Amino acid sequence: SEEEINSYFEENCMINSTADVEHNDGDIKYLGSATECALLLYHNDKNYNQFRKSTNLLSQIPFNSEKKRMSSLIIKDEDIVFLTKGAPEVLLKKCMYMQKGRDIVSITPQIRRNILNEIRKLQVKSMRVLGFAYKVVDRSLLEIAITSNKELDINRNIRSYENNEDLVFGGFVGILDPLRDGVKESIQTAFDAGVDVKMLTGDNINTAMSIGKEIGLLYGGKKVVEATYIDILSEEELRDEIKEISIVARSKPDTKMRIVQALQANGEVVAVTGDGINDAPALSKADVGIAMGISGTEVSKNASDIILTDDSFSTIVEGIKWGRGIYENFQRFIQFQLTVNIVAFVIAVISQIMDTKMPFTTIQLLWVNIIMDGPPALALGLEPVRDYVLKRKPINRHSGIIARSMFVNIIINAILIITIVFTQSAFNILGATSEEQGTVIFSLFAFSALFNALNCREFGLNSTIPNFFKNKLALQIIVVTGIIQIIFTQVFQSFFNSVSLDFDMWIKIILFASTILLSNEFVKLILRTMKNSRTMNFNSKN
Repeated sequence: SEEEINSYFEENCMINSTADVEHNDGDIKYLGSATECALLLYHNDKNYNQFRKSTNLLSQIPFNSEKKRMSSLIIKDEDIVFLTKGAPEVLLKKCMYMQKGRDIVSITPQIRRNILNEIRKLQVKSMRVLGFAYKVVDRSLLEIAITSNKELDINRNIRSYENNEDLVFGGFVGILDPLRDGVKESIQTAFDAGVDVKMLTGDNINTAMSIGKEIGLLYGGKKVVEATYIDILSEEELRDEIKEISIVARSKPDTKMRIVQALQANGEVVAVTGDGINDAPALSKADVGIAMGISGTEVSKNASDIILTDDSFSTIVEGIKWGRGIYENFQRFIQFQLTVNIVAFVIAVISQIMDTKMPFTTIQLLWVNIIMDGPPALALGLEPVRDYVLKRKPINRHSGIIARSMFVNIIINAILIITIVFTQSAFNILGATSEEQGTVIFSLFAFSALFNALNCREFGLNSTIPNFFKNKLALQIIVVTGIIQIIFTQVFQSFFNSVSLDFDMWIKIILFASTILLSNEFVKLILRTMKNSRTMNFNSKN
């Protein structure tokens, strides 16, 4: 006989489980629940696969987020044993007895309080606590089902034991899941970017609160609640309450779905992360569903829009940064294209109104739009993402892609280019001959468009100087396009209806065209100075 009564702890960890751990040349790959994988690693000295083969598993009920536990029915040493593991406070309600050394004793109210106090000590240390319980079943009750292999009868019996309240509480474990490096900083970055982060977890409220404090979720009086609190709220109440709720403990699939719907009803763009089968409805309902690539199930991956290959929140924040950067690059492209097209249109209209000859030929306009406008505009789409994109609020989903600052820049730069063109046309400040004038105006327009590409790399009052050399490809394309402009104008004179210009004239054209960039920088400097001055005066008054 054994010195102590078997508490079936090993069986509960290794058999009452759907996880696997693969060891490949020192690398460990976790399959399934991270919590169950931790239990398998705890028994690393044992071959859990062999242990599973030596035990007859009759039936199994996977983890249920509603019941907060998982159960299995096994045959072990001629005994039929019902095993269950899950939320300890939930299991305790199903237990009339507890394992105490070799003895099985009744659970008194005082013992129950003592157990819960010990559990709470682990939970406040951000540890995930898992409870274990079992019951040795009267073999005769299941013998007929076992010998006839009636799976339906066996499953019916295991579900009946799940509802029993005379189980033996075998103990509990605390599992510490350390925060990944950079998670707290990433959450703060998300807050700075106007992204509200909420944590919906199956953990106990004490564990959830402890983790929330550690990662900075409980700021500004944000609340921690249990899913049962969400359940009693009406849809209208939830829409109002969810603004102040940062953490939901003992979360359930329907809780997650209701919160997604409430946030969307409030006009929020909602991204949801999930890894389980039960997360699929919320992942599908969210504006952006993000499944875990490592620990996620195939169901959750199929229901999501994005699969996170490293299961890291920091990667989500980095994705937000790149998404905003790509959006800005679209705006740069549009801003550059519209400016050139508006200039061509306005010059044509003015020429028609003034009944004067159009300063450009049709071929010259096509050249500017196809060659001069194309490569530089595409290069703007490769601008590196600016750090400031994560320090501003999100753009409203109903906002147009042409922002107010873009519209102002388009108008100002268009006016500057038109002024440059008509200044040369009216006053010939570059001293071109009558034969050279058409070629000079055409080249001024082309080089003004190229210098305007540099203006379009930044928005608002931001200077182009700090990031001037960060997109080397754009600079190379602009320089190469400028060289091509000079070569083609000099060589294909009949095609472009142009004449050959000397070196000095090309230098003057480039310098005059560059005034669009210099003027922009000068105006931005003045406006930034005025803005900073107003801000300082406002702060001093307050």
